[in-house]
Amino acid sequence: MYVNHRTVNPCSCVERPLPLLAVHQYNRAVPAKKPDRQFKVGDRVTVSLSAGRVVDGVVKAIINRVDGVRLQVDYGKDETALVYLWQVRQ
Repeated sequence: MYVNHRTVNPCSCVERPLPLLAVHQYNRAVPAKKPDRQFKVGDRVTVSLSAGRVVDGVVKAIINRVDGVRLQVDYGKDETALVYLWQVRQ
């Protein structure tokens, strides 16, 4: 037996808005803490790269971005890395 749900419950055809979910937003431009170290081009640094690799290098550029300061580090022969300040060990 076929039952039309709109004739049984006429209120079921009224669409109700979905409840809004709380969205946590944060400002990425503000760093969690103030860095106490200042770097210059030519400084020698020890950097922790991906997969646990630690290399010694020279700072070639300092780049200010929305998500924070990044350093372009030259290490080895013709190898460079763009690293965050938290990756610098010394």
